[in-house]
Amino acid sequence: MALRPSYPVVIGMVLVVLSFAVTLGYSHFLLQPIDERALAITGNALPSLQHLASMRVELAHLGKSVRDLAATGDSAPNTDAAAIDATLERVQSEFRLYRPLAVSSAEAQWVPVVDQRLARLRLATDGVLSAGGDGVARDRLQEAFEPALEQAD
Repeated sequence: MALRPSYPVVIGMVLVVLSFAVTLGYSHFLLQPIDERALAITGNALPSLQHLASMRVELAHLGKSVRDLAATGDSAPNTDAAAIDATLERVQSEFRLYRPLAVSSAEAQWVPVVDQRLARLRLATDGVLSAGGDGVARDRLQEAFEPALEQAD
């Protein structure tokens, strides 16, 4: 039986295509556990990061609002105090949403620390809000609020 000259080329091409298909299937089979773990990490980490990022944004808004209030003095204190309290409540709300998502031991050990720092920030914010004059508010802003905000952040 004589082979035509095109048969070896066709057989070679079929073998190449089959080897690529087998290699692709085998690598997919081997990488599937890695894909599943990556998806699990993503599913766990993204909600946590979203709440932490929202907290940081609200802390930045809080810092700006309190600084503006201390700079302007007593102009419209009720409106400013209400907005500042609402911002503090949003920070606390985001942290309450984050708390059950903290599953690693490293995350869990920081939860009480963040609670303490947020409590200090609340006290420092109340101190600036209750300050009567511009000088007192600015002093409380520098002495208590700024360090508390930085630690909470």
